[in-house]
Amino acid sequence: AAAAAVVREVYTRLNPDGDTFSPHKKKARIEPPVEAPLDFSYHFGDEIDDKQSTIVMKVPNIPHIVGHIIGKGGSSISNFQNASGAKVQIEKTENKAQSTVDVNITGTVKQNNIACSMVAQSLASFLGSRDQGEDPTATSLTILVPNDSVRRIIGKSGSSVQEIQKASGAHIQFEQESQMLPTAIGRTVTIARSGLQQRCHAEYLVHRRVVEDSNYSVSWAAAKRGQMGVASALPANLSSMTQQYGGGS
Repeated sequence: AAAAAVVREVYTRLNPDGDTFSPHKKKARIEPPVEAPLDFSYHFGDEIDDKQSTIVMKVPNIPHIVGHIIGKGGSSISNFQNASGAKVQIEKTENKAQSTVDVNITGTVKQNNIACSMVAQSLASFLGSRDQGEDPTATSLTILVPNDSVRRIIGKSGSSVQEIQKASGAHIQFEQESQMLPTAIGRTVTIARSGLQQRCHAEYLVHRRVVEDSNYSVSWAAAKRGQMGVASALPANLSSMTQQYGGGS
């Protein structure tokens, strides 16, 4: 009893305006921080923004994560598409051992960045609500780019990627070509060490570099899948995605 009294006195001194101390009082759950609304003022609004393109996001092949992206009855996918104007499809895979799945986003550069950002924000909020806010999926953004585009993104002596990092405030890391799997359709680019807004800005700038290539094709990912013999990896419609993965909250 004496020890409890001492603890109570110390607690009162440290928290003069706080609640009364009780050794049996349950610790309040710390709610995850609410992300600020996404700000797309960094969009240039030029002809590159209006160019048709494809983004391939990589997300963990974990049912509750993929299911959350789809949403109940496909509601989340529909929301991403309606708000951005881009088409969002999730790779269909029967291989449960596959560590990631592709989220393919097709539209203009501007539309794709909005959709990609919305997916990333939704995942960060969802994982935060599950006390998984430090999960790499919540703190980084992973995309695929055509392997031939990597030199353009990096630039001479790294000048281009340094410019992107400085402008966005994010850190960009490229998968080594020697680490690419034989079935990979592109090179993995991980954007991290920053807030969500900075990561989304960096994705936008990286994507602009990719589509500025005169040889770029909006169907680069589909063409590569065809070469790998997985041309039917993308479901034809939303209902088939929901049938395979179900829908999260």
